[in-house]
Amino acid sequence: GTGKTTLSADPERALIGDDEHGWSDHGVFNFEGGCYAKAIHLSAELEPQIFPTTRTFATVLENVVIDERTRELDLDSDIHTENTRAAYPLSSVTNTVPEGKAGHPKNLVMLTCDAFGVLPPIAKMTSAQAMLETGVLAEPSLSMTNRIVRSTRRMSEMVGDLLDFTRGRLGSGIPVEREDMDMAQLVRQVVDETAAAHPKRELRCTTKGDLRGSWDGARMAQVLTNLIGNAVQYGSLDAPISVAADGETSEVVLRVHNRGPVVASSDLREIFSPLRRLATEESEPDSNSLGLGLYIAERIVTAHGGMIDVTSSSDAGTTFTVRLPR
Repeated sequence: GTGKTTLSADPERALIGDDEHGWSDHGVFNFEGGCYAKAIHLSAELEPQIFPTTRTFATVLENVVIDERTRELDLDSDIHTENTRAAYPLSSVTNTVPEGKAGHPKNLVMLTCDAFGVLPPIAKMTSAQAMLETGVLAEPSLSMTNRIVRSTRRMSEMVGDLLDFTRGRLGSGIPVEREDMDMAQLVRQVVDETAAAHPKRELRCTTKGDLRGSWDGARMAQVLTNLIGNAVQYGSLDAPISVAADGETSEVVLRVHNRGPVVASSDLREIFSPLRRLATEESEPDSNSLGLGLYIAERIVTAHGGMIDVTSSSDAGTTFTVRLPR
């Protein structure tokens, strides 16, 4: 599943409902009064709100194995199917809104762990991209296919961001696979790729010291891409963007710096929160952004045991600093 029910079972948020909702001029409301959760591998440690409902009166279990003698549940068994379910009333969980109503939402979140309806069409676009690269297309087909490929690439990036957002919020965290690598090579690669995508922007790259260590190269490329992309989006067009990697005794330090409008102080405090679209003192938030790039960067750095922070002033510009233990 997408993890929707798990995300809704947040002890810090009052629950209106799980599945069926309406949206009127007065706000959102629930009209089904219950929850429908996947039961496979449920545990009290990972699902402290949902797990007890499997033992609660009025819960309906589907495809769950029950010992005929002891009547004990085996939530880990998939002997019949992995699609085991628990349907239970809202009254079975704590911290709910009895009237099932609330105001208008500030954010709408699409969870995409179950993204098979989106990903196959994306995968099929590689043939069109290959046609572009071989130069066999003529106008107007060339321009039309270019637009399709660009839109598809953007869609793929958005799906990836939403998947990472789901992993980060559901407690399992963004997975990393460490391997020995040279950060200098990765930094130069990402800078070159970004420069190629934004030929009108000046990017400067410096590396210093021993930059070898054990990290997830693909994930760290994602961090650098998000940080440099942020600098491209919000930095001054007439000022260079600087990317630096310094090897220190026990860690590697990455810095991405740009000149431009100062980040508003209110955004600095929550800049790594999800669904936050960055605003500056001279600009509005980007309506085309999901507001997940910096959140995902912070989650990846944290998964490596590192730290990330940001400073912004009119004199010094804006600098994101990443510290990674080797």
